[in-house]
Amino acid sequence: MKINENFVVETMGDNRYFFSNRENGKGYYITGRLELDEAMLLKKQPPSLVKIGYLVPADHQVRDRNRINDILNFKQETNAGKLLGWMVAGIILSFFSIIFLSLNHKEIFATELNTMSGIQGAILFFIGILFVHEVFHIIAARMQQIEVIKVGFRLKYYFFPIAYVRILATGHNLKRANVALAGNLADVLLANAYMLLFLNFQEPIYAIAFSLQLTMLFFNYNLLLPTDFTIFLLSLIKKPDFRANAIAYTKFKLKVSKKIKESLLQAGRGVRFAYLAYGLVFYGFLATLMVTFAINIYHILRG
Repeated sequence: MKINENFVVETMGDNRYFFSNRENGKGYYITGRLELDEAMLLKKQPPSLVKIGYLVPADHQVRDRNRINDILNFKQETNAGKLLGWMVAGIILSFFSIIFLSLNHKEIFATELNTMSGIQGAILFFIGILFVHEVFHIIAARMQQIEVIKVGFRLKYYFFPIAYVRILATGHNLKRANVALAGNLADVLLANAYMLLFLNFQEPIYAIAFSLQLTMLFFNYNLLLPTDFTIFLLSLIKKPDFRANAIAYTKFKLKVSKKIKESLLQAGRGVRFAYLAYGLVFYGFLATLMVTFAINIYHILRG
């Protein structure tokens, strides 16, 4: 047996530790007195550390660090509180800018469009969310000395193809909140950029990109969805698992799922009520979106 070198350990205080595994991006809170000395751990082999994979067979391989971590290698860690303040200020100013420019230049919503400009605008929008949005996540993570594990592609909101960044899990709620909020900052900055490009060049592709970005803002600031803003807010109030717990508990109460963690059933009445209320509102919102989408498709097909 040996210590798995793919792990990063954060000491949280009060005999509490956070073990992060770069192999799968997952993190684990471990509570109790631990002697992190390798010889002592190998002698005692705590079951909790064996279970999470911190202690592994001697031939276990070490995963290579993603090259992004070497490219964006900030020498000094940015204070998480300061970073949060900068981003919140940037988001507030950017929203005021969007509102001010939209009220004074309403022609952006009445621009004549054609098929080609629509395609070009959609491509520009996708470039923004595929690269700028995700790069902001990466920069926020690296500024706080958090390792980036993987960059890839997935479906967002179950049907929307986007790039994604997987970072090493951290036990520090504020750091996790900052990484999530960086995506929201990118969204409002992109909306401002498209607006300014339209005002300067009067090209319909920028009006299309701006409209699509506003739609994205609606979704990305929606607390009912697994969005950056949801992750940010729940991390900020130190309830990062609330949404997942609420969905699991609601599925169980609706008889959709038969299995549930015992800790959820043992939660206080108020907590269980909050789980169920959130879950029901979420499924109601999802059903409304699906019905609205189906109706719109029906009208389009009918001409």
